[in-house]
Amino acid sequence: YIARQQAERGLLELGPEILPRLEGALESERAEVRFRVRRIFNALHHRELTAGFLELGSADDAEFDLERGMWLVARVLDIDVSQDDLGRRLDTLAAETAAELRKVAGDDFANRATPTEVIDALRRVLHERRGLRGNREAYDLPENSSLWRLLETGKGLPLTLSHAAVAVGERLDLPLVGLSIPGRYMFKYEGNRAPEGQPRDDVIVDPFGDWRVVTPEELQEQMPGFNPAVHLAPCSARAALVRMLTNMENDLRAVRRSELADRVQAYGELLESPEPP
Repeated sequence: YIARQQAERGLLELGPEILPRLEGALESERAEVRFRVRRIFNALHHRELTAGFLELGSADDAEFDLERGMWLVARVLDIDVSQDDLGRRLDTLAAETAAELRKVAGDDFANRATPTEVIDALRRVLHERRGLRGNREAYDLPENSSLWRLLETGKGLPLTLSHAAVAVGERLDLPLVGLSIPGRYMFKYEGNRAPEGQPRDDVIVDPFGDWRVVTPEELQEQMPGFNPAVHLAPCSARAALVRMLTNMENDLRAVRRSELADRVQAYGELLESPEPP
């Protein structure tokens, strides 16, 4: 037993580079070998994610990389997801959206497309063609908070859906921002950043509600506690990622994966705003 404990500690000290050489042991006929190797994988994975969230949390708000954060959140459930693979999937969605916008506004669509044309193109690509929608049948699954799982299955939470759209918008220089609306995260086309000559009103989209455009008046009627001055202001990248982690943590606890939920809670705590100098 002592020798096995020492071997496990020694492997942990070697770090993540040892993992490929341990993969075969996951299929060992011996239950204890499988158990110890899984424990090593989990510990090293947690160590790596902790370092990633700590680095992310130390950035100031202006440099906070939400897309990298969404990749780290995805790796809570899918360790092998690479940031490049996730980025390429978003690049593909952006390219398809750009193609739709060129049909109505030409190559300079970022400066010529109307807000309505932008939202229509996003809906056609992300919702109608790619099938991204709210997971109404299983709302409380931890997977719904993973951008990777959303792009794999087409199903996710309002927050994940919204930031898929925002990530596409960032690639195309479109003024899309997330909105931390009570009970139903959404995104909007920010009217005050529309190209010259275009309407300056915000266009609010509820991607969980079949990507429908909604008005502030509708939200006032439907959402208890809705305050336009607060909830129609852009949600910060840090706050959005903390909310993603909180959603995942709560859903992990609901399915009694308490150890992983504790880790996710700790990741969220690493994202607290750094102390000012």
